[in-house]
Amino acid sequence: MTSPRETPALPGVPPLGNTIPNFQLLGWYALFAPAGTPDAVVSVLSQHLQAALADPAVQKRIENFGLIPFPAGSAELKAYVESEIAKWSELIKAARIEPE
Repeated sequence: MTSPRETPALPGVPPLGNTIPNFQLLGWYALFAPAGTPDAVVSVLSQHLQAALADPAVQKRIENFGLIPFPAGSAELKAYVESEIAKWSELIKAARIEPE
């Protein structure tokens, strides 16, 4: 498990972060709109997505795929993406990985 916490899909399997402090490697999905999409449109899309992700039936289907639903607004998503870019950029530079 590379997520920060246990998942119902693998009960009793501890996260690797329990052994290696602060370790987490997440695969994640998000809904993005094209740059320049009006804020009002982004807001409506976000409201509908949040409502769908709040539905217990939708949450159960997502969990059945071994995923952990994490509804977030556009500001939270933007902050997360920026933090991931910074984290991976630093690791790539430190490892001296070059594009091929």
